[in-house]
Amino acid sequence: MRNKALTLTYVFIFVIFGLLGYWNPLVGDDLNWWSSWGTNYFFSGTFLTYDGRYLGDLLVILMTHFKIISFLIYGMSAVAISYLIMKIAQSLFNNYHPILTLMLTAIILLSPPKDIYRQIWGWHAGFANYVPSVIFPLFFIYIISKYYNNFAATINISKFSKSLLLITAILSQFLAEHITLLNCCNDLIILLFLHRHFSSDFFHKYFRWLGLGHLVGAILMFINGAYLKILWQGHDSYRSLDSQQAMLLPYLKTFFSNKKIILLIVFIIIGFVLNFRKKPDSKFLTINALLLVDALVAIVPFFVINPFGPRCIFASYVFLATLLITNWIAWLQNYFKVFTVISLALFMMLGIHFDKIALNYWQINELSKQYCNYQQTTANSKIYIINYPNTDYLWAPNMSEDSIFQSFFVHQKDKPIIGIEYDKWKQHTSKLKVNDLAKFDRQIKITN
Repeated sequence: MRNKALTLTYVFIFVIFGLLGYWNPLVGDDLNWWSSWGTNYFFSGTFLTYDGRYLGDLLVILMTHFKIISFLIYGMSAVAISYLIMKIAQSLFNNYHPILTLMLTAIILLSPPKDIYRQIWGWHAGFANYVPSVIFPLFFIYIISKYYNNFAATINISKFSKSLLLITAILSQFLAEHITLLNCCNDLIILLFLHRHFSSDFFHKYFRWLGLGHLVGAILMFINGAYLKILWQGHDSYRSLDSQQAMLLPYLKTFFSNKKIILLIVFIIIGFVLNFRKKPDSKFLTINALLLVDALVAIVPFFVINPFGPRCIFASYVFLATLLITNWIAWLQNYFKVFTVISLALFMMLGIHFDKIALNYWQINELSKQYCNYQQTTANSKIYIINYPNTDYLWAPNMSEDSIFQSFFVHQKDKPIIGIEYDKWKQHTSKLKVNDLAKFDRQIKITN
């Protein structure tokens, strides 16, 4: 029964997050990846001088061309992150509750500060690089937690598994530059400060393949022509080496003044104090310290690398979420049934809420594109573009102000653009027959 409930929990997480990827429309440079430029990105050799995010670029190309792949990658990434945080908690506590751990993690993933949500769940290109990239550092922390001071453990790993571990470690370096550096930093931390806590078997069968993969992957990423240009000229067409304190520090002030983040940090501190009073073992303290260090290291590169956006803080947000889970889950054991029911209900409510928002965005985006195409066949002196009710959970301006959207779907560039607010055009769709854009066009002109 417990296994069935656990499986069902994974399904809930997979579907809720998968639908975000399936329904959220393509916005911003998603459209560039969707275009012929994205289709020919690897075949034309553009990738050799664009960036070293080879895997992330491949993911966003696939997601922008195939909605089912977007559904799968969104869902699998959320499940993987939730699963690994659960396994970290399991390695620290004998009494832990997997379903409650999964639900709490999923809720935190689904409800970051709004500016992070927009650039992570509301933007396929942002998601492709900044969400899957968090998976491997969490896997690394789980492995460290599992084998820390566990000298008696017998590690049986086949040659195939070693090869798979090596390849996965290499691929994990092709997503986001700051995570590439973080993975290498974690290797150094183990070698320099924590090596005495692991058996020679661990280093021989696990760590050597992880470390080698990270090193090879980092080299392959940073020999990309884009970074060589930055090294010699200080910038390329997108990135530059520059002091970001003017941008990063004000954002961090905004981030840490957000009510959700304040609550997150307060509960982390309370949980740590409660656990510290119980005199936790060195493994618990080490994993907490490693999570905190990773949260800090993940943002350090952005003091000198431009550009910086809220998406860049997502990894640190996940590490803080892991700190919260690992410090509190054991304290909820006497109330886990109540909290499990509450967290499941809350997750389903939040999930349905955000999925409905994503579906609404997609339906409006599709109607707007159809209406723009219809207007190419008319003698309108203006181009009318209908807008979303808001873009609170989407990384894009409204379509009447979005130059990228217009470059793809408005072909008569000489005509002025008239934006139609949501409340003004929505009333005309209640009795609109499918594809009856002529009637819709007449109503828009009458009321505008």
